[in-house]
Amino acid sequence: MVSMLALIRNSTNKIVEVEVISNLSQSVIEATDDVWLEFQRGLILKVQSTGNSSESFPEHLHWRWSQKARSYEGRSGYEFLAVRCEERIQGMMLLDYTRIGRLPKQASLPLVYVDYLSAAPWNLHLLENSPEFRGVGRLLITIAEAKSRELGFQGRLGLHSLPQAEGFYRRLPGMVDLGSDSQYYGLSYFEGEQETEEK
Repeated sequence: MVSMLALIRNSTNKIVEVEVISNLSQSVIEATDDVWLEFQRGLILKVQSTGNSSESFPEHLHWRWSQKARSYEGRSGYEFLAVRCEERIQGMMLLDYTRIGRLPKQASLPLVYVDYLSAAPWNLHLLENSPEFRGVGRLLITIAEAKSRELGFQGRLGLHSLPQAEGFYRRLPGMVDLGSDSQYYGLSYFEGEQETEEK
């Protein structure tokens, strides 16, 4: 799907190859959710035991992927994907293939909408002082863009960002911040521009 599927291990600064898992099953999502939740609980207890504030925890910490999988089960136009290495899911996302663009030059054209995206808790800077792998979010976005090209959408991509992640999306090449969306909890909406013929 993409030319380079890899993450960087922080402890060694070495590249580690990963695999993409498409059409994640309910059982895989539930098993991953259990592993992630157990790890999160351990970190939360650690923070609480030191008396530090949990206000800086990731805003999506309440997400339950197993619940999302159940709510989308049987619906067409959606797909759960993940990246895995060393027998663990390192990041996961839900893609929606039913949305259309908003930027003037691609208004009403189909795009891939990133409904939810998260790295595993051991890869989150806001939870871990030294995340195990870096580049999970960027790799997932790269895979979403590749999916857009595969579907004939020329790399068009859309998503709403939680406030903590806005800086990340603003730094991504080709991603345009269209501002707060009053129709979607006031979250900022970002859209990736269609690829030009030269790309």
